[in-house]
Amino acid sequence: MKEKRMAALVERFRAAFGGDCQRLHEAILAGPGAGGSQVIQFAASQFGEGTTTISLGFGRFLADIHGPDHVVVVEGNLRAPSFHDIFRLASPNGLQAVLEGRAQVEQAVLQVGDGGIFILPADYQGGRTDLVALDSLRTSLGRVVADLRSRFRFVLIDSPPIVPFFDGCILSSIADAVVFIIESNRTRAEVVDHAIDSLRSRGATILGVVLNKRVFHIPNYMYRFL
Repeated sequence: MKEKRMAALVERFRAAFGGDCQRLHEAILAGPGAGGSQVIQFAASQFGEGTTTISLGFGRFLADIHGPDHVVVVEGNLRAPSFHDIFRLASPNGLQAVLEGRAQVEQAVLQVGDGGIFILPADYQGGRTDLVALDSLRTSLGRVVADLRSRFRFVLIDSPPIVPFFDGCILSSIADAVVFIIESNRTRAEVVDHAIDSLRSRGATILGVVLNKRVFHIPNYMYRFL
């Protein structure tokens, strides 16, 4: 069942991402932290722009190339967690439990299916709002990410939206770089500008931008002739 759910996510990812996977892969390999373990945050301005699908799908893409033992996807969205529901996970442990000291990182990291990618879900109980205080969140998350960095070559973080919450900006100060996701024909330019300015104010490096759910009004292959 978990393998089928992962396969469905990968198909949605490929439909959204097209042939840009390899270009993003090359950008990451040449980007900040190149040559060592890299922490990449996937972020958007607001909910529903596709960060979960893209971070999980790209995680699978990297695992197919480098091997599943080299990739972990962290559900950094403690506001509205979904990994447990997506994969029907039974483990009570997650990032929230690690931050609160109720579990160790190795107890919370799970492998999806046989030979699948590794994930660190946010929490077993959805909708938790009793987050670690913001003044200590960066330190706590920094320790978790440092632990994961020592175990995996690629640490991908599925971030909460940047505009309504500060958590995503805190994560950006821990990550090596940010891949910013914009839903085509939905997100206003001023909202995107505000989100990117917020990330850069924390010293974030924007590695690239993904235009998600783009609709091609003429056949895609003809764009190269225009």
